[in-house]
Amino acid sequence: MAYLHLAAPVARFQDPHSYWTIAGAADRLAALLGRPIASVTIAEAEANTKLLLAQADIAATTCWQQERTLRRALKRLGEVGEELATRAFDICLKSDRTLADAEAAVRLARWPEAKKTNALSAIRRVAEALGRPLDTVPAELAALGDLTRLDLRTKTPGTKRNLLSRFRAAVDLVTFEDRCQRRRSMPADWAEAQAAIAERFPDKETRPPRPNGKPRPPRSVRALSIRPIRNFCVANGIALADVDDAVIRCALESPPKPQRPVRQNRWRRQLQTAVASWNSLARAGLLPRELTPLRFKHVSRTIDFSPDGEFGSLYQSWMAYRRRREAGAQGADLSAQSRAERVRARQASRAAGEPVLKPLRPQTLDATLDSLKKLVRAFVDDGNRPADLGTLEDALMPDAFYALMDHYDRLPPLEDKDKAQQRDNSFNSYFSRLLTLASALGVAELETLSAIVEDWRMTGNYERGIIGPLHRNMLRQFDDPMKRRAWYAVPALLVKRAKDALEQDRKTLPLALDAMIAAAATILRCVPMRAKNLCELRIFGPNRTLTLGDTGAETRVYVDGDEVKNGVPIDGAFDDTALAAMRFWIAHFRPFFMERVEADPGNPHLFPAQGLNARRPGTMEQVFAERFWEVGELDLDLHVNRHFVARIILGRDLGLMQLVQKILGHKNIATTVEFYQYLEQLDANKRWLEIFSETFDAGRGERRKLEIPLLLKRK
Repeated sequence: MAYLHLAAPVARFQDPHSYWTIAGAADRLAALLGRPIASVTIAEAEANTKLLLAQADIAATTCWQQERTLRRALKRLGEVGEELATRAFDICLKSDRTLADAEAAVRLARWPEAKKTNALSAIRRVAEALGRPLDTVPAELAALGDLTRLDLRTKTPGTKRNLLSRFRAAVDLVTFEDRCQRRRSMPADWAEAQAAIAERFPDKETRPPRPNGKPRPPRSVRALSIRPIRNFCVANGIALADVDDAVIRCALESPPKPQRPVRQNRWRRQLQTAVASWNSLARAGLLPRELTPLRFKHVSRTIDFSPDGEFGSLYQSWMAYRRRREAGAQGADLSAQSRAERVRARQASRAAGEPVLKPLRPQTLDATLDSLKKLVRAFVDDGNRPADLGTLEDALMPDAFYALMDHYDRLPPLEDKDKAQQRDNSFNSYFSRLLTLASALGVAELETLSAIVEDWRMTGNYERGIIGPLHRNMLRQFDDPMKRRAWYAVPALLVKRAKDALEQDRKTLPLALDAMIAAAATILRCVPMRAKNLCELRIFGPNRTLTLGDTGAETRVYVDGDEVKNGVPIDGAFDDTALAAMRFWIAHFRPFFMERVEADPGNPHLFPAQGLNARRPGTMEQVFAERFWEVGELDLDLHVNRHFVARIILGRDLGLMQLVQKILGHKNIATTVEFYQYLEQLDANKRWLEIFSETFDAGRGERRKLEIPLLLKRK
């Protein structure tokens, strides 16, 4: 028969954090009954748990929580039986636990049966590889050494990693509470080292208040940088003077996540950062010895971005830039100034020939710093010296950008297309922030960097051959027939709105944008070109690409392959609606728009911008999306417009892939097939529904013929 004193030890192997709560509740219940805890049976404890509510010195909510927790523990105690419960009690009393205790702990744990079987198998395999019985092998990862060198008779490295992960989870069951207890009491040598680091480097980390509202004391940033190594050593009883490369190898195999899947890469990165900080402090004489830096195949080098690190000069350059962006171009705190004062400050900077830098939010600067670190890490991992990166201008160079692109190419492929798209978006964000930083600093090679990034983006989009989740969601809206009708009607509605305003002698910039988007939309309906080629259409000059005729069929567009990203020239004609929209834009609103954007009178572009420039694709796409949402409630951009043209064609006949290839200007038919192969599955499903409907109707008629004679016989 099991007794009350076994409840807390059994619960310990389900949730180590609940051990003290259950032990305290059991002690109080035994005291209320006036008997030794070891003489109170489970039945007596279950019948008297309500006595906890009678304690006057504890709040009712606390009593209720203790009662509920104790009831669960008693229920679990009844499930495991007296033999296993006594074994759990013995394990809690022991100080030197073995793998036999870990095996018993796994049997006590409330794990799925499959997980228990795998953990027990892992324990037996490790013991066999060590050539020792279970009761002679200590259940302490630090004492077992480097487990990855053991021959565990696994077929693949992945199987071996999984087996060791299960083994560590089993050992954590019997050692987690001890490690927590050790961590609560910091050894003297580690406490002295931490105090010395805090005294030498007084920079403090501001901490949020406790849940009860009381403030937390600040902590030393440099002392926190070695926390992964310190916590592992303190939990396993390793002195500061004994820390060496062997200890770090053991730490690699001992992530601090009990009873949870091991996130090996995250723990590796944390240790990698901690080792780099350890070496920096060791060179300053605050720690005993330097450690061998950790280098992993798929884990990049950690950047010690601090004043005393190897990138100290780069850090100083970044902090100078950050102070300028936080305070503004003049160095004053502009956060409290009015908008008019900020404008005057920018005008004064522009008159003095200084770069005008708008204040940025701390979140934006943190994201830029993260992108800069990734760039520096990739550059150094590529075999370059940290000494080559003295300032921000040194880091923002083509070689570093190429190194980050090579790092992207070395990443393992992802089967999930949504995750692959998210990773691509992350790298696109990195490059965008870095280009913004280069522009703010006035880097001489800014145009070269922009060209490198643009080429990488174009090549990557073609090679991936996927439609991202955002564009797929935009295309799904056209399953609604009303949305498809709106796509055809929006240009005409925009032209009508602009004409009605002209009749009232009103000519404003929003109306000019209506006419511009109407012309752009009708052009893209006939010739679905890319946004960059649309914005750079020229109607004047020797290099014009758009020739207006008397009819739509006589109006031609020809863009040489040198101006197209894949080298395939654009050659097409238009309908009369597109010609009318273009002539309306050119005759009535283009001159007014040129005046508003300060375009040169000789600007040859159909959609002009300041000086002799063309409209930027990003600006055009933003206005395009706004107008289509405002007028037709369509969530659409210029590139999805190309996808929808392909969908219209292939919705008529899936055999028209070559027609789609010619219209969209794909260089290879394989690109077209890969982008739109999902439509084949949709078409197959629709055809099956037609076949099913036909056979169902036919089968229903046959059944009706058989049922009529049967009804007549019954009558």
